[in-house]
Amino acid sequence: MPDLARLSQHSKVYLSTVNAGIADGVRLILGGRWVVVAASAASAAVLLPLFMLTALVRRMGPYLPLLHRALLLAQAYLAIYSATLALIVVATGLEPLRFVHVVSPAAYAWTQAAQSLDFMAYLVLQLVDLVVMVVSLAAGMHYFVVVFHRAMAGAVPRANWRVYAACFAIVCACGRAERRKKGYLAGTDRAAEEWKKS
Repeated sequence: MPDLARLSQHSKVYLSTVNAGIADGVRLILGGRWVVVAASAASAAVLLPLFMLTALVRRMGPYLPLLHRALLLAQAYLAIYSATLALIVVATGLEPLRFVHVVSPAAYAWTQAAQSLDFMAYLVLQLVDLVVMVVSLAAGMHYFVVVFHRAMAGAVPRANWRVYAACFAIVCACGRAERRKKGYLAGTDRAAEEWKKS
């Protein structure tokens, strides 16, 4: 069990240090009068996308397969992050990333590193969907040309079962066959009734 008191103390020290860094950066822009308010607002604005994303996941999570849930999370985070940047532009009149860099260069560097990794993960998730779509399309076209056309012409098909087995294995490895809602809603009577309605 982690030592919660120690973690809490470290969190308080970290947040105090971050707020002091933000306050020093904002003091240059706003002067001394509104520094504390601006630093607190900037800290809250950084956490706002995370809170909104958490609320969205709790609401929509049980109804979606894992891959689609991850894509929804990434897209929702990007939308909320963009809205937060737009709010910073409206509030400060400055370019948002430059403002964040001026306020706290270290926090800016860490944020950009984390966002770069998140964006790479998002692209990989999108790539998985693309691979499933391309492989499925290729298998369908192969079937249409090699099996269906020849069957309509009365000829023996030139299909090879290995092609379809490989396509199926790729689709299963990349996308894991689409799960039914029932698997995610299992457990409650209300959820079962909702599944029957859909």
